[in-house]
Amino acid sequence: MHTDTTHPPRRTFLDLLGMASGALLLVAMWLPWYSTSSTDPYSRLAGASGGGSASAWQTFSALDWVLVVVSLIPFALSWTLVRNTTIGWNRGEITMLLGIIGCFLIVCNGIILGKPAGAVGISLGYGYFTAMLATLGIAVAGYMRQLTGARIANARKPPGIL
Repeated sequence: MHTDTTHPPRRTFLDLLGMASGALLLVAMWLPWYSTSSTDPYSRLAGASGGGSASAWQTFSALDWVLVVVSLIPFALSWTLVRNTTIGWNRGEITMLLGIIGCFLIVCNGIILGKPAGAVGISLGYGYFTAMLATLGIAVAGYMRQLTGARIANARKPPGIL
């Protein structure tokens, strides 16, 4: 990595969208992701029962830290932009990729693979959907950034790659 001083740094709406989405994902980690049933006595999750709710921090052991990394990536993209650092990838590609992975992991841990273990009478809370929206925002910001950003000099991509 080296710093290129030929082009002045530019921060765009896409960078701000990515950073806002990253901050929203961090906030969503403390919001209720899963809620227990108030009528089912067997509906318990991470210490929550009787209509209570559990956040991502209370529910997961590793996914929460993965999502923290995903939430910080747009800030790293902006840092490379402000410093005008050349990197091995087009700006925004890693952000887009990690945003998609974060969204996929959230969907897997609530819809595809079901709710957390022992999920009797567990429903998805608004924090779950907020986190999904935030990771989609990160992915879109990264996707749009890599489309508008400068390409790597003389880089050829195989067919089908954005």
